[in-house]
Formats: sequence, C-alpha cells, structure tokens
Amino acid sequence: MTKKVLAFLLSFYFCITPWSFEAKAENIHLPINAKAFVLMDPLSGRVLFEKNSEDKRAMASTTKIMTAIIALEKGNLKSKVKVSSRAASVGGSSFYLNSGEVLSLENMLYGLLLPSGNDAAVAIAEHIGGGTEEKFVQMMN
Repeated sequence: MTKKVLAFLLSFYFCITPWSFEAKAENIHLPINAKAFVLMDPLSGRVLFEKNSEDKRAMASTTKIMTAIIALEKGNLKSKVKVSSRAASVGGSSFYLNSGEVLSLENMLYGLLLPSGNDAAVAIAEHIGGGTEEKFVQMMN
C-alpha cells in the first residue's frame, strides 16, 4: 500500500513540477543571409547567436526617421521648403526634387519617408536647421 502511495506521489510530483533544461549547441549553422545580426535573450540580455556583431554598419534610413521626428517636432507642416541646389544634387535614393522647387514640409516628409528621398532629407534639414544641415544635426544630438 505504501509503495502505491509513494509511486502516486512521485508521479504526481513529476507531472506538476516545471522542468526546464538548457540545451547547449556548439557550431550551429543558421541559414541567415544577413551580413550581420545579433539574437539576444530579452530577459537575461545574453547573446544567443551573432554574426559580425562588432562590425560597424551603415545606419541606412534610421537617420531619415530621426529627420522626420525632428521636422514634426520643430516644424510647421504647412511651411514652405525651398529646395537648394545641394539638396537637389544629393545622390542615392531620391524624391527627384529640382533646385528652386518649393513644397510644403508635409509633402517633403512624404518624399522623405515613402521613396526614402535623400534629397528631401537634405531639404528638410536645411529648412528646419535655419539654412544649414549642421544646425539640424545639432538638433538631432
């Protein structure tokens, strides 16, 4: 009788006890084509997997998002933004602005965020920064 009770209690204990085991796997090849990545455990902050995590990477459009935030905080969507020759001649992805063209800040933001226009980013920076990108960059910092 006591063996049956003991067996039942042990079975019950093993069924209700949460079990977790840490699995360690070395040299796992993940089929990820990214040039760099980091996978972290959000609770512990421990890096689970990484590839080229210490390499410097381009910020890509992160600066455009910051440009939009500053423009929304500091600017007036109805204000008129005149495109400088510098803004119109910037390379990379473009909103295809022409030197001397005038658009509202709102439309410039569309040109910044939808086609990821570098020319719109420079025009906005010059407008909000009082004529220079440098002053705008100081606002970002």
